[in-house]
Amino acid sequence: MKKRTLLFGFLAIELTAFFFIPGDVTAYRVPEPPRFFEPANERDEILRAVTDRDLRAPHVIWILLDGVRRKEAYGSRLNPFPRLQKRIDAKEFWTFGDPRRNEEMRVSNDYAKSLPGYQAMFSGRVGHGQCSGNSVADCPHQTDPTIHDALAKSGNSVVSVAAWNGLDRAVSAESSAPFLHYSAFGQAPALPSKVDADAFEKLAAESRADLPPWKDCMRDVYAYGIARLLWYSRHPRLETIHWVDADEWGHLDDFSRYIETLETYDLWIDGLIAAADELERAGKWGPTVFVVTTDHGRGEGRSVIWDKFEEHGIWQPSSYYHWAWIRVPESLRARYQPAPRPRMQQADLRPTVERLLNEASPAGIEGRSLIERQ
Repeated sequence: MKKRTLLFGFLAIELTAFFFIPGDVTAYRVPEPPRFFEPANERDEILRAVTDRDLRAPHVIWILLDGVRRKEAYGSRLNPFPRLQKRIDAKEFWTFGDPRRNEEMRVSNDYAKSLPGYQAMFSGRVGHGQCSGNSVADCPHQTDPTIHDALAKSGNSVVSVAAWNGLDRAVSAESSAPFLHYSAFGQAPALPSKVDADAFEKLAAESRADLPPWKDCMRDVYAYGIARLLWYSRHPRLETIHWVDADEWGHLDDFSRYIETLETYDLWIDGLIAAADELERAGKWGPTVFVVTTDHGRGEGRSVIWDKFEEHGIWQPSSYYHWAWIRVPESLRARYQPAPRPRMQQADLRPTVERLLNEASPAGIEGRSLIERQ
C-alpha cells in the first residue's frame, strides 16, 4: 500500500509538471534594450590593408550560440530573435532543422554535450566516443584537422574567438592553433597597428575585471567586442564567434535571463549583418555569409525529474536536436541554393561553409553540404 501511494504521488507530481509548468511561457519581463557594445577603433582606416582578394572572395562569419534550443529558433511564442526573424521572413536566411517542415537536424555525437558538438562541426566528422563530455578527462584535444586548420594551411586569414576556453580543444588539431584563436584569458594576439593592439588590450582588461559567475569564461559582451575588432583588423576569410551566456543561464534554470540573452544576440548579429552589407556596398569589403547555429539543445522543462530545461545530455531527448540558419548576401545568392534533407546533422556544417568559401572539403568526412551551386 505504501509503495502504491508513493507511485501515485510521483505520477501526480510528473503530470502536474507536464501540464502546468510551461517550458516556453515562464513568467517573463521584457528587458530594456541592452547596451550595444562597440570597439573604440571602428573607422575607415582600419580597413587600409584590405586587398583585391578581400574585395572579391566570399567571407564567412560563423556564430555559435551555446545551448540554444530548436524551440527558440523555430516558432517560439516569445520570439527572442525579432530582428533575425524579420530577415528570415524576408527570405534572407535559409533555415535548416525546422520541425514545422518535417526536417530533423541532430547533433553528430552520442552525448549532446558542447565539446563533442564543436569537434564534430569543425572537423566534419561524427563523434563515436573519443569525446564524451567537456572535461579534459572526457574530451581530449581534437585529433582531426578542422576547417580552421585547412584554411590557414592554404594561406587564408582565420580568426576564432570563444567566450569559453574549452573551445581550445576543438578549433584545431594542433596543440598551438596555426591561426588567430582567442578564448577567455588567452594570450594577446599580434595585431597590425598600435591602435588595434590598444583597443584589444582595453577589451581584454575589462573582461578580466568583469568576470561572469561561470568558470573558464569571459562575458559574451567582451567576446563580441573582441571578435568585431579582429574582424576589422585581420580581414579573415573565416571567423568563428562563440557565445556561452545563454547556456549558462539555462544551467541555472533562469529562463528569463536565457531569453534576454537571446534577444541580445539578435541585436548583435543584426548589427554585424548591417555592418558587413554596408562595407560591401561601399566597396571596402567582400561579400560576407553568416552562419548561426548551436552546439546542442536542452530539456523541454516539462518535468521535475527528467527532461529538465537546465540540463542537456542522454536524459534530455530534445537536446539532440540541432538547427542552423545561413544568410547569403544578395550579391552571392544567385550562385547557391539550399539543399535541405529530411535528416541532417551538425557535421554537415563544415562542408557547407567550405562550399560557401569555394574551398574543397577533405575526403572521408561524414558531413554533407546543405547548399548546392546553381
